[in-house]
Amino acid sequence: MAGSKYRRGTRFTAEIADLAFKGRGVANIEGMIAFVDGGLPGDTVLFEILRRKRRHLEGRVVEILTPSSDRVEPRCSHFGFCGGCRLQDLAYEKQIGFKAAQVREQIVRIGNLDDPGEIPIIPCEPTFGYRNKMEFTFGTDREGTSGLGLHPRGEFRDVFDLTECYLPSPSFAKIVEATRRHFDGLTYEPYHPIEHTGFLRFLVVREGRNTGEILVNLVTAEGIVDNPEQWVAAIRKAAPEIVTVVHTINSLRANVAVGELQDVWYGDGTFTEILAGLKFTLGPLSFFQTNTRQAEILFATAMEYTALTKDDRVLDLYSGAGAISLQAARRAGSVTGVELVPEAVRAATEAATQNGIENCEFVCADSLESMKAEVAAGHTYDIVLVDPPRAGLHPKVIKRLAEMAPDRIVYVSCNPGTLARDLGLLAEHSYALEKITAVDMFPHTAHIEAVALLRRQGKND
Repeated sequence: MAGSKYRRGTRFTAEIADLAFKGRGVANIEGMIAFVDGGLPGDTVLFEILRRKRRHLEGRVVEILTPSSDRVEPRCSHFGFCGGCRLQDLAYEKQIGFKAAQVREQIVRIGNLDDPGEIPIIPCEPTFGYRNKMEFTFGTDREGTSGLGLHPRGEFRDVFDLTECYLPSPSFAKIVEATRRHFDGLTYEPYHPIEHTGFLRFLVVREGRNTGEILVNLVTAEGIVDNPEQWVAAIRKAAPEIVTVVHTINSLRANVAVGELQDVWYGDGTFTEILAGLKFTLGPLSFFQTNTRQAEILFATAMEYTALTKDDRVLDLYSGAGAISLQAARRAGSVTGVELVPEAVRAATEAATQNGIENCEFVCADSLESMKAEVAAGHTYDIVLVDPPRAGLHPKVIKRLAEMAPDRIVYVSCNPGTLARDLGLLAEHSYALEKITAVDMFPHTAHIEAVALLRRQGKND
């Protein structure tokens, strides 16, 4: 087939054979791999090429000619247009099968490790209503009409008005609707991520799933909100579970729901959550797992892998609000948590006090700099826990880990690609993958978490 036939806009009929990264369908077009947005294994589709890469094509489904037997009716009316929940039309048992296979494939392909065999995966129950945090964006749709909601699939500039979302509790949609009604009658403009004009940026809602408490954070550009008590009253009427409301000013160009200044408009700026019997007081910036119930399962798996005793010294890198550190402290001799975000460190330290845990300390520092200091001081640990962001571990952190030479490393990951890469790098430093379990934290999306146990070779073997 001539190369010109692969140009943008060309359409092909194809059978979808598998799922790939980001939940896109995989098809074979006369020897050329095509990643097809909206295609599921077993589908026969008509798809349109969006772009051609050197070794593959990228496209989207125009029409499903023969649907897969694994297709189900999506629950949400926004499905297919919204950028989230890309797998909501795939039977859940097939979703988790795809995710486990993805972890296995990346370990072999990216990590260049031996095939670990079938990866066990812990499913999520329930598959809806599991999220405890959502970020909603102020913006305009393709016609220029202002709105509040989420981004359409493949877009970061446009925003559509959200009317329903089944990932969090029903109160979230009520807060969005009350906020939309309030600001629709006012003159504030939504922030434009390209032109960097406008005022309203994000509405962040966080919930303690085991306490029912809700924190609402309005993120704006620099400026003043007139009569904020009117908006606070409106959202509290819509959702009486709200215990605190915060206003955050982000005057930077980075289009993220954080900022430099915070003003508490209602409550004390925090809400509480209980996880695995531990109480946490959290603020708008405190990192915490987004699925509370599955986080308990994820951390229980990590604790099982650690096999801690009262003689063990533990280092927890990227410790966030201390959820893993404090659970480890109930089993180990001592735990040191390292976290870069000051608010998270304060929350973790307060949680240790609230829960009567005295053998756990938290350090506010960059993980790499902390590791350098630990190695320079000659500190040793029996086990190191790591729960890094999606980018995974910095190669220099891995190097310092190898110098510290803990007996065991338990790696909690939200990205199988960077996990596989890091497992391969750790293998070069004599750490062998002993066990791994996938945990589905986010049904109907392509995201998957995993817990891996690595053991240093040559010490006891």
